[in-house]
Amino acid sequence: MTDSAKITGSIAAVGKLTKSVIADVQARPDYSGSKTLKVLATQLRAFSQDVLNNETSGTTESYQALRKQASGQIIPEIHKLNDANIEMANLGQLNTKRLVKPSVLQSENAILQKYLNALEAMIALIGAPQTSSASTSTSTSSSTSSGSPSSATKPAQTSSDPQKDTTKPPETAKPGAAESVMAPPLSGQVFKGTPTFKDVQTYQQLVSASALSVSGDQ
Repeated sequence: MTDSAKITGSIAAVGKLTKSVIADVQARPDYSGSKTLKVLATQLRAFSQDVLNNETSGTTESYQALRKQASGQIIPEIHKLNDANIEMANLGQLNTKRLVKPSVLQSENAILQKYLNALEAMIALIGAPQTSSASTSTSTSSSTSSGSPSSATKPAQTSSDPQKDTTKPPETAKPGAAESVMAPPLSGQVFKGTPTFKDVQTYQQLVSASALSVSGDQ
């Protein structure tokens, strides 16, 4: 459970309010003739003694027993008294069932509401988880988060040298200017003989032959 000082403090607050509620119930004008109020006062006196015992020498087991008694017995009875007071306060002035003035009932309900709040706070503190276990889980989670990261989470190291792109085709050497203009020689057509000029006519011979052919035609 939580800090013992807070628990004992809440139990002490419940003890004081229990005595106040007992005093208000016994001071009511209808107390002597109401069996319900007498039974409630008896229950509150027994509960007040249990509260006092837990203030001085409470244990884990006695705290849980007090918590069970408060939630299962005292709180339901206080709610019943609160509802009964509201119902009586709403009765007409001449109604014989209204044995207590509305102002007294409203003042008592204000104390009952404080008493309910104190009971619920005590029940919550006793039923809360232990502080030691919470701190242990917190320290465990913090140590886990502050530890070195696993090697599996480290990103893979990349090589400093970028890989060459092998998808591009290899570049071929461009042909030179002479290779791109001159066609290669055809095989088997190389001239190997000696040139002669036996049948070659001169320019004068060609002109004379042309003139003769023109005059003959006329």
